[in-house]
This record gives sequence, structure tokens and C-alpha cells, in this order.
Amino acid sequence: MPEAEIAPASTDPLHHVRKMADRLRDTRDHLIRDVEKVEDPLFKMMFGEASAVLDRLITAFLTYETRSTGEPGK
Repeated sequence: MPEAEIAPASTDPLHHVRKMADRLRDTRDHLIRDVEKVEDPLFKMMFGEASAVLDRLITAFLTYETRSTGEPGK
């Protein structure tokens, strides 16, 4: 593909914030589902803590979006 046809990377930070928040949500939800499948207490603690950390990251991303747009994120 000629160089002129390559789409430039988005320079809009909100595009990247929203995309990453969606990925973090997917990972958090996967961790939560896996906790329900396994009985190992250490595993449950580790995955539970990881999902809590991702919750805080998602909140930070949504706060950035809200401050940047004046509208709450999803």
C-alpha cells in the first residue's frame, strides 16, 4: 500500500482513552468470571485484587474523559 493510503494514527486522546477503557472492562469482566470457576483461595484473591485494580484504572480513564468533555463516560 502506498504511503499516502495509510491512515494516520488518531491524535485524539479521547479515542485512545475510550478504547483502552473498553479493553480494561473486558479484562476485568474476564477475571471476575474466572474467579467463579476456580476454588483455589490464592487464585481467587489474586484475580479479585486484579479486577479491583482494573476498576480503579477504569475510573481514572472515565474521570479523564469527563474532565476533557464535560460529559460522563459510559
